Amino acid sequence: MIELLAVLLASGLAWLIGSQITYRWDDVKRRRELDLAAVESFYRAYGSFIEVWRLWNAHKRRSEQVAAPADMQWQCLQRAAAVEGSLEAILIKIVLERRLTKDDRLLLGCFRQAYQSLRESVREDRELKWYARKDDYEAHRRYRAFKALAVYSARLLQTNSTRWLIGTRRTDIPSSEESICFLLAATDAARRYDWLETAERILNITSLVPQRDDVRPVEGTS
Repeated sequence: MIELLAVLLASGLAWLIGSQITYRWDDVKRRRELDLAAVESFYRAYGSFIEVWRLWNAHKRRSEQVAAPADMQWQCLQRAAAVEGSLEAILIKIVLERRLTKDDRLLLGCFRQAYQSLRESVREDRELKWYARKDDYEAHRRYRAFKALAVYSARLLQTNSTRWLIGTRRTDIPSSEESICFLLAATDAARRYDWLETAERILNITSLVPQRDDVRPVEGTS
């Protein structure tokens, strides 16, 4: 009888432990898949942003050389708004799943303000003057700051993955109230601070950008 109880107890414990491990492993895989999907969405949105940006600037610079549809501005405005919506959705994921520092909130706000510049430029029918070349210093500052903010935001999204199998669950996921505060702070930060100067100060962009004065700028590069 004792042997039977021991066998039943051992079987029950094995089933309980096995089911918990299976549940947690399935949860880890599900979360990992969601994280990877979010990163892929960010890459696609960033690529679409660059695509619309280059298309719009080419239209504004060389409209006499390249024929464009009559509703070119409206098409670009629609696409810029769609890209902005995708990035806003990713911003929601970040604030829901990560406890953000003050700098995180400021830089996310800066990135948000920066990518809104495309839609605003198209709406106002003007070129988005961000250039890789250095002959226009202010345009070059905005170009490199946007690139740095994109990398920072992508990195923040990538390091947001939940990784655990045994032991306690992660405790750094913010509460609903904290997430709301993070989102409000991120979406308001760039309204109270100049996004370009704030990004340059926090990321120390000037010291990170390699100096290549020996390379002549290519006309029309952006």
